[in-house]
Amino acid sequence: MPASTRSRSTSRGRSPAKKSPASGKSKASTPKKSPASKSPSRSTRSKSKTPTKKAPASKATKKEYKTKYPPILNCTPDGYTPSPLISNMILCSGNLDYFFADLLVPPLYAVGLNTPNKITIFNCVVRLYLIAGALWTSQNYALTALLLVSQQVLDCADGQCARRYGLGSEFGAWLDHITDEIFGYAYAATFIYMIYGRNGAWSVPMYVIVTVLAIMGVGGKSTFEAKDTNIKFKDFKWNHVLGMYQEFYMTYIYLVMMSLYVFMGWLPGTVSVFV
Repeated sequence: MPASTRSRSTSRGRSPAKKSPASGKSKASTPKKSPASKSPSRSTRSKSKTPTKKAPASKATKKEYKTKYPPILNCTPDGYTPSPLISNMILCSGNLDYFFADLLVPPLYAVGLNTPNKITIFNCVVRLYLIAGALWTSQNYALTALLLVSQQVLDCADGQCARRYGLGSEFGAWLDHITDEIFGYAYAATFIYMIYGRNGAWSVPMYVIVTVLAIMGVGGKSTFEAKDTNIKFKDFKWNHVLGMYQEFYMTYIYLVMMSLYVFMGWLPGTVSVFV
């Protein structure tokens, strides 16, 4: 039978004169809740509080990507404030490189180049065709200049992809640096060999290109080392500063050098405009 009918039958069967202390306590304790009955409510309260503590942590993991202006700030060291000249979109080619890289990353992501390493490898293919195809085989210097600009934008795009989608890694940074160095040495060696074949070893074009490439080599190597060790701008030495500004103007340096050697007739298949 139900518990309520049991309590009623037992109370009627017993004499009301004699009541044990235990029975009195049991009746008095029936309307009260035991401490054990309160513990579930406390546990439910503690459980209900746990989601509110974890909610801020889940929101903190999501960070919106914000473009930097001027775009050259994507590659500047900590503590560096760009001057008006460096901040100008036209006068500093690095601003244009990173500006177009930001525009290029979403389409590249959509077609399957959705990691920085894939963009780096794709840029290696572009650079290989630049050296072996356009420069060495075809001697198409207009196409070479266009590919020099393209590879420079792609070189910025892998870093922008890492920043936009949170895909940065130590291996990706190493791959980017090592491919940049290999391209720099391969392009310089090819360019020097073509100038040597056209003008000879002891000529003005050779002196110019060797001097320029030596300065660029020192500056570029120093910049890589400064980035790897996270040196702040206030601790930069002269060679770090040289490499930093070289990186800012790398596209213009490529175009000026190519134009100089083409207009002076110092490359195979060209004629000087001053003759």
